[in-house]
Amino acid sequence: MLVAFLVRAEQAGRLPTPQLLCDEFVYAELARNVAEEGRLLFRGEPLHLSLLYPVLLAPAWLAERMETTYALAKAINAALMTLSVLPLYLLGRRVMSPWWALLAPVLTLLLPITLLSGLLMTESAFLPAFLLSAYAIFLVVERPTLARQAFALTTIALAAAVRFQGLILAAVLVTAVVLSVIFELRAEVPWGRLRYTLDRLTPYWLTAAVLAGAVVAYVALDSAGRDLGSYEVVATTDYPLGDAWRMTRLHLADLALTSGLVPLSALILLSWRAFAGDSRTPAESAFLAVAIAGTAWLVVQAGLFTSRFTDDRISERYVFYALPLLFVALALWLERGLPRPRIATAVAALVPAVLVFVEPLAATLRPGLLPSSLGLFAFYRLSTALEGGVDDVVWVVRVGSIAAALVFAFLWRPVARIAIPLALCAFLLASTRPAAGQLRLAALLAEREPALSPHRQWIDDAVGDADVGYLFADRADAFATSKTMLQVNFWNPSVRSVFDLGAPELCRLPAHGARIDRATGRIVSEDSRLPQHLVGPADLELAGSRLAGQGPLALHRVGRDPTLLDSVEGVYADRWMGAEASYTRYVGPPGEAVVELSREFFTPETVPSVVTITAAPGVTRRDVLGPGERKAFVFPARRFPLSLRVEIRPTFSASGFGGGDERDLGARVEFSFRPTGS
Repeated sequence: MLVAFLVRAEQAGRLPTPQLLCDEFVYAELARNVAEEGRLLFRGEPLHLSLLYPVLLAPAWLAERMETTYALAKAINAALMTLSVLPLYLLGRRVMSPWWALLAPVLTLLLPITLLSGLLMTESAFLPAFLLSAYAIFLVVERPTLARQAFALTTIALAAAVRFQGLILAAVLVTAVVLSVIFELRAEVPWGRLRYTLDRLTPYWLTAAVLAGAVVAYVALDSAGRDLGSYEVVATTDYPLGDAWRMTRLHLADLALTSGLVPLSALILLSWRAFAGDSRTPAESAFLAVAIAGTAWLVVQAGLFTSRFTDDRISERYVFYALPLLFVALALWLERGLPRPRIATAVAALVPAVLVFVEPLAATLRPGLLPSSLGLFAFYRLSTALEGGVDDVVWVVRVGSIAAALVFAFLWRPVARIAIPLALCAFLLASTRPAAGQLRLAALLAEREPALSPHRQWIDDAVGDADVGYLFADRADAFATSKTMLQVNFWNPSVRSVFDLGAPELCRLPAHGARIDRATGRIVSEDSRLPQHLVGPADLELAGSRLAGQGPLALHRVGRDPTLLDSVEGVYADRWMGAEASYTRYVGPPGEAVVELSREFFTPETVPSVVTITAAPGVTRRDVLGPGERKAFVFPARRFPLSLRVEIRPTFSASGFGGGDERDLGARVEFSFRPTGS
């Protein structure tokens, strides 16, 4: 565990900045508010994506500098991910010897998905919570005392507090209890099956009462109009059974492939024996009931969710929690001496291989697998290295699945007990390397964000603890502008609020609506007062003092009523205008407004156009702008706001002269203002 923690912490330290929209930034902001105010707030508003994970991260936000905070947060993740093997080992010890019980923790710590400890995501806390709950459910199934039931129900609530996906553990508990009764009926064949079943289920009255109470509470809240917040859409969406079944099969095939196939074969074989009444101990039956229920419900839940919310993409982050249970099943099979009854062995060897053969996993191999599917990403990376690409990977996987089936069914037992664990360790290590490299590359690319380079905390350094508002103006690339805003917010905690000046950000997170009053230039928010420090696009000139700037952003200190210095409309990013453009100067000392129009950098084949510039009612200038000409028009500015409206007709298109630009263009235009005496 110590070695695994140090390795994962070192790998996480190579990630210089968060990279995943929107989860990492949301949990970071929630953790900061927990540390500062003791509440789950995002930009001042309650947001309950996770009740416990931000609390676990919150101590990192007690550090003074964000570099230290970020490093501590990732170290907390690595510690949580590593601690997950403690309940896994305790579970293994209940059914096998100490040395074999170590196998599942070792394989779990080698999983590629443990690289998620470098990202601020709930997986790091949910893995230990899930495995602790699985252990508690095992104890209940083994012997249903009231204390054990209370412990299991508490761990389920704990897992759900980390991530609402943990609610499926309630279904795992019920299913595991039912399976354990079935195993006992198959093993003992009592005379009164119904009476035996009732006697066996009666001790679970506490569990039944609590779960029934939870269902009644949910129905009551739903009837009262209360919802689940961000997860309401997940709970109320209709899921097409055909799509859900297809995605469930895909996730099961992915689970088989990324585990190395043999662990799933081991679980199938041991389960076959349990259904045949051939389990050696009650503890073994209890474990198999938990493993079957946990694996099945995770796969079904992932199939349902991805069929509607992830564009049919495999998401291992929803199912990888079953892998440690498969590893325990493998260790149990090895410790028992590799039992191989003929029919059970044939079925157990063939099912994973057939899944991999039949399900179209190859169609899911694409660059966007990270960070949701770290295990599958290794196969995508292999496809880029092979000459035949994905087709070659398909054959590699098919050959590997046949080899795994033969090893499981026929490899000499003394050799198999050593070779299988070593082969799985090598497979998991090989799968981890490309994912680790890609995660680091993505973080390095995110770090090159112009708003973060060369100083990530440039806003905090300029204003200290002052309250800063972010003016979010949606540009052509909503993803890029949203990423910039979230990165700046993360590294500069002084940015406490966001004001949308148009289309909302990509992540649809809490923000204040705002608009620019074009008549006065004032920035107006209907639901919140704007702070006196504002950061926004550098081309959004504000009246006041410009304190700092970096990349596409500028930081201003403004007055009580934030106002634009000026605004420009109708001009493209390359400074070309179409038939109409306008310039408004809202505040300033007396001076001159200058309009410069140019066609000197364009083909001389354009026809002359009439230019009309209106400064005020009755104040109009007209001229002719011909090919290759550049002209300037000066207007006195004594009263504000001053508005200039430019019209050019006729326009032209470069496509008419053999160019590729199909825009209707008038001229290149530059607006400027010169105070008197400058």
